[in-house]
Amino acid sequence: MRLITAFFGSKDYHRMLDVMCSSVKKHMPGQTTEIITVPEPPAPDDKHKLTYFGFIPAAIEALASLEDIAVADLDLMFRGDIRNVFSYDFDIAVTVRDHHMKYNTGLWFARPTYQAKEFIKQWIDNTHRIYKNYTIDVVHRWGGIDQQALAETIEQMPTVNVLQLPCHIWNAEQTCWKQINEETKVIHIKSGLRPLCLDTTGAQIPIKHKHLRKIIEEWQTYENTGI
Repeated sequence: MRLITAFFGSKDYHRMLDVMCSSVKKHMPGQTTEIITVPEPPAPDDKHKLTYFGFIPAAIEALASLEDIAVADLDLMFRGDIRNVFSYDFDIAVTVRDHHMKYNTGLWFARPTYQAKEFIKQWIDNTHRIYKNYTIDVVHRWGGIDQQALAETIEQMPTVNVLQLPCHIWNAEQTCWKQINEETKVIHIKSGLRPLCLDTTGAQIPIKHKHLRKIIEEWQTYENTGI
């Protein structure tokens, strides 16, 4: 399996990439993380547009791949081996949550099948169109440009075998941090969790985030351990 992530280099992104790669080394021995370096995008008028600049080059790489591939955001911390996902039957695998914003594209998988390639092509086309005609409604309904594009692509291509994996195991983002357990393979360091992990002032964790303490401590053990 190939594992790829898109990177544009602010200091915080360097730190998150370091943690991601170190956690991959610990939990997936022998697995290489391929880093797609993306030119620093122009400052957008809406921060939600930044996801477009990471998604497109990673999706293009997945489209060209002749091997099974995992496409990961760099703000992930791995806690288990994800390679066994390819024991399941699918063309594309995505992570879903019990939320009106159903999909989170922080981690997705593709096989080098004809059906998967056609799906990714359509997903890329939809993402370009939504970015070009962007409105804040995209964020309110789907949480992001490529996530709306994914929902549209699934509806447009019902014959493609798209496997839906539960976020609390495969991509634990903010709606399911309280569900994290020993089965959780990946934690998504986003939203309110990210600044707590990146904090270097020693500030106390707010009471409302006390349940995140173990995640924060786990993330910080990977800092500066090398890639």
